[in-house]
Amino acid sequence: MKYSEKDFDIKRLIRKLDAEFILQLLLLEKLPPSMQTILDAEIKAGNRIVDVMEDYPDPHSVCVTLGEKFIVKHKNLDKDEVEFSLCNDPHYWFADYTSKTYPKHLIIC
Repeated sequence: MKYSEKDFDIKRLIRKLDAEFILQLLLLEKLPPSMQTILDAEIKAGNRIVDVMEDYPDPHSVCVTLGEKFIVKHKNLDKDEVEFSLCNDPHYWFADYTSKTYPKHLIIC
């Protein structure tokens, strides 16, 4: 079977996407357990992760953006670890959960 240059571009793109996906998974592991619990519950409820950034808002922190507003009411959170904030600013985001430890990690929607 003959491969065209386009086929090799697609293979490079797939490798790049795989590398980015692996990087995002590694970043998610940096979240405190209580924030991982929030993400797990949101994904199980049908929400999805649309972006994972590093070094925002602090160096070495992780910021996770969800595709929809929070679906689950996360009432059993450890208030010493995570706090909820309603931003509701169209220039930023609707709401977030922020870790209380440094670096501050965010889950925003």
